[in-house]
Amino acid sequence: MCNRFTSKTQLAEIRALGSAISDVLQEAIIYEQRDDIRPSDESLVIWESDRGLVLGTAFWGFAKLPGMGKGLVINARSERVSSSSFWRDTTRCWLPATSWIEYLTEAGRNVPQEVSLPDHSPFLLMGVCGMRDGSRRMAMQMQDAPERFAYLCDRLPIPYGFDALSEKHPRQIMAQMEVV
Repeated sequence: MCNRFTSKTQLAEIRALGSAISDVLQEAIIYEQRDDIRPSDESLVIWESDRGLVLGTAFWGFAKLPGMGKGLVINARSERVSSSSFWRDTTRCWLPATSWIEYLTEAGRNVPQEVSLPDHSPFLLMGVCGMRDGSRRMAMQMQDAPERFAYLCDRLPIPYGFDALSEKHPRQIMAQMEVV
């Protein structure tokens, strides 16, 4: 499962690509760009509000409920988001990204495999976000891996083009992704 992604897209690029964004919060304007985003890190995130699409920030991961163990819930099964009480107070969001990282174990060590568009252009990863414990949190939504990527992991993030921000039924772009 994905536990790292990169976002080399600058705020101005996101605003230009995501022309449907109606509100940019101050937190997004002052956000210190990070190329390598890991669980508990803050990241840019786009979500729907009653005013339209908002660009802000969120921390990656939700605290686990009592009895679930320690750590953060960083990924959400796409088929369970609408039915699980854990995700009840969240909304769909988009994470601007340029790649995500999966790991293969070779000779006893984890070797990172970067998945991106062939030209390394920006795209969106589907997620869920919401307020918990006084801060905005997000988790990446995951789906069953297509057969050509099954050697990486059985569940992978859900990538979309930036046109997803203005379309009612956007298309996933998994078919365009490749390991670079």
